[in-house]
Parts: sequence; C-alpha cells; structure tokens
Amino acid sequence: MTAESTRKSYHHGELPQALREATLAILAELGPEGFTLREAARRVGVNHRAVYRHFEDKRSLLAAVAEEGYRSLAVLLRAAVEATGSPSDVAERLVALCEGYLRFARGEPARYQVMFGPRLNSDGRFPSLELAIQEALLVLREELRKAGPASSSLARRDAGITLWSAIHGFSSLVLTQKVPLSERQLSRYVDTVMRPVVRGVLMTLARQ
Repeated sequence: MTAESTRKSYHHGELPQALREATLAILAELGPEGFTLREAARRVGVNHRAVYRHFEDKRSLLAAVAEEGYRSLAVLLRAAVEATGSPSDVAERLVALCEGYLRFARGEPARYQVMFGPRLNSDGRFPSLELAIQEALLVLREELRKAGPASSSLARRDAGITLWSAIHGFSSLVLTQKVPLSERQLSRYVDTVMRPVVRGVLMTLARQ
C-alpha cells in the first residue's frame, strides 16, 4: 500500500475496518498469542503508528471486533426466530434462536473467540461494546418474556443463563470438533440437543 492509498483510506474511514479484518485473519491463523498491533498494521500495509490514530491499544481493537460481532449476532438471531413464521410458538422460536447462535459461531469462529473470550469491557472503557452485547441479549429476553409473561424478571434471567450456557457449551464442542457436525446434520442436532433444554426452561417459567 502506498502512502497515497493510505491517505485515501484515512479519508474514507477504511483503515479501521481493514484493521478489524486483519485482526480476524491473524486470530484465525495464529490464535490470540499471534495477534499484535504491529502485525495488524503490517497486514494492511501501514506503519504501526497509524493504528494508534484509531485504536488506543490492542484491547480497543479487539473490542471493536467484538462489538461488530455482537451487532451481527443480534441481527442473525432476530432473523432466525422470525424465519420460523410461528409468532406464538415460543419453543420453536427458542430452538431456532439456538440454531442461529451455532451458525454464527461456525461462520465466525475467530470473532466468536474474541466475543466470548476474556471480558474486554471489565473497566467500562467501551460503552458501545456493552450496548452491542445488550442488543444481542435483548433478542433472547424478548422471547423469554413471551414464554413467561407472569414470571419474575429473576426467573427469566436464570432461564436465559440456562439456555445460553447450553447452546454456548454445545457450540464450543462443535467448534473444537468434539462434536463434528456437517451442514446437513446441523438443524437436526440442534433440535435433538436443545429442545429438551428449551422444554425444561419453559416448564420452569410456567411455574414461576
């Protein structure tokens, strides 16, 4: 990349996106231990000092990658539940939500690793990341509110943690090839594994 093309990237706001994409490529190839700001800068063809105009440090770049991921996840989860065409069948919608979650993890394994690795916003530096996380969680909360409108917020919170723990654990097993799944098997396996969990969650909410 020439100095002139770099200046154009700055002008059009393309460098931050290029750095996010380079970060994901590095993580996919080398894992977290191989990721540095210098390597990200090298891959997009800029001096590493240029990175600091957009990202204060390595964690701020990872937070941007995670934020982008949570926003994409929220869109995917909402589309998954709406695609069921069953506005009143909460069980079907929750199973579809779980499948959407797994599909995201399979489709974006490097980003998923950043999103659900060590907490990036523990010190509150990245409020927009926190908003993106809440945006994704809202999809699940809305479905659980439909499932148990009379249940307490605490009961719905615990139900959400249960469901999230189950699909997150299952997704991790799939990503690490402990449970190898082909595309053809994916929907059936999600239904087999997650429907009993969904059923249990709904029964618990009905009693609260």
